[in-house]
Amino acid sequence: QDTFEIPPNSVHLASSKKYPNQAFCYQNHVWAIQFHLEMNDRALASCGSVIEAELRDSQIRDTTLPQLLAEAKQNSQVVAPLADRFMHQFLLR
Repeated sequence: QDTFEIPPNSVHLASSKKYPNQAFCYQNHVWAIQFHLEMNDRALASCGSVIEAELRDSQIRDTTLPQLLAEAKQNSQVVAPLADRFMHQFLLR
């Protein structure tokens, strides 16, 4: 699976049902995320053939492009302002 363990002494920041470790911060200097804040339903749709090929070639068998598109469409309006805020704060560091 496409996952990782967070390093000791890190702060766990995000999880999902499939992947318990989606983001962490280490000593407020290292930030790691395992998702694409920049991707919305339109961006995913425009990259559809590439994403399908990557899913087909990977060991990830429980995710499909239609599933990703539906989740992105459902969540884009909530995620977009959070992504903007995260990137703004990240760039200020």
